[in-house]
Amino acid sequence: MTTLIHSLGVSPSLAFHDVFSIDDPELLAFVPRPAHALLLVFPISRAYERFRQEEDASRKEYSGSGPDEEVVWFKQTIRNACGLIGLLHAICNGDARSEIRGSHSSCLSSSWARRRWGTNNI
Repeated sequence: MTTLIHSLGVSPSLAFHDVFSIDDPELLAFVPRPAHALLLVFPISRAYERFRQEEDASRKEYSGSGPDEEVVWFKQTIRNACGLIGLLHAICNGDARSEIRGSHSSCLSSSWARRRWGTNNI
């Protein structure tokens, strides 16, 4: 994942690291600080999918965009892309956002700018 984000234009000062526990202080001590995001990988079951669909059914679809929008959000429209979508959310929001290089040659920089300033078709 680190190689991917660097090739997309994210500063080499950011990197991904494996986390072997979220509640064992000794194992958490291995995680470099600051940590900007946590991507959780877990198997999806039919029960989870059913729960997620029921939970999402009553929610209005997010449609925010533009310079006043605090959060950049990408809707997952293809199956099995949750890791990539999580990665994009992690680097396009919060303090990590400032580590995206501003070059127009950067794929991520131009995609982020389109989402940020209101063009949602990426």
